[in-house]
Amino acid sequence: MLLTNSIKFAETTEDAYETLSRHKHRFFGICKMTKKQIQNFLVAFTTDRMTEYMIEDYNVTLSDALKFIYNSNTYAKLSQTENGLYSQSPAYVYELLEKEYLPYASIKKQTRQLDESEVAGNKHSC
Repeated sequence: MLLTNSIKFAETTEDAYETLSRHKHRFFGICKMTKKQIQNFLVAFTTDRMTEYMIEDYNVTLSDALKFIYNSNTYAKLSQTENGLYSQSPAYVYELLEKEYLPYASIKKQTRQLDESEVAGNKHSC
């Protein structure tokens, strides 16, 4: 339990990787993690953090945050482990995601305002 909490609350991917590497024998028993398994873990860790950041920063639902992340160019790049993006901090990768999200959020906000003005206009027409 202590190890999983240490990984969950790690500030950077490097911290999570270091904790995982140091204690993997306790966490995974006699199994050794392959490089691919570690990469997949770090992609999942970064995705988890980006989801939390999006929910906090933009007040979106978990479902909306995950839909956007999994359909983003940033996630596609993160998943291509050859480029090494998975080894960057979740905050850095989130900055990339945020650049991709801001135009989308702006359009979504404008659409919501138009819908609200139509509803307000319908109330006055009765």
